Amino acid sequence: MNTSDIVATFALIISFGSFYIAKKSLDFAIEMQKTTERKLIENEKAELLRQISDNKSILNNARIEIGALQASFGIETQPVKELMKNYTNLFTGFLPSIERALALLESDYANLINWHGEMSYSDIMRTKATSYEALKQYETSHEQAIQCIAIFKEKLKQAKDYANRATRPNA
Repeated sequence: MNTSDIVATFALIISFGSFYIAKKSLDFAIEMQKTTERKLIENEKAELLRQISDNKSILNNARIEIGALQASFGIETQPVKELMKNYTNLFTGFLPSIERALALLESDYANLINWHGEMSYSDIMRTKATSYEALKQYETSHEQAIQCIAIFKEKLKQAKDYANRATRPNA
């Protein structure tokens, strides 16, 4: 073996060592990238769960307010109920739609919290954007509920006053 063969063999060994070190560095960088992406996805997932919880809270408040009003209305006298019959769609239409939306949000929350599959960053961001849009719709629904409740309470007060005047003997 001459000197050039020894130098070539030594260069080959150094090349293999360099390849091994480069491969290990690349594997480490890829693993770090995956870890960073998983953490980012988990953070976004947590934010999405917060958005869904906010949506549930908003709608649950409306449901509770309408439910309390319905219970209060249920003990009114028949004349008052008859005067208010055109306003009861708050209980028969609006309240069930809020309850359906709450059930859907519960399902979305459970599905997301129990997600065991692979989730990409774009998947989570798309879902988050959809949830944000839903949040705005639920906020609008809650504002409408507040207005409907205020109108119902005002009309109920008027109906009670009218029913009380109608049942009072003329003085």
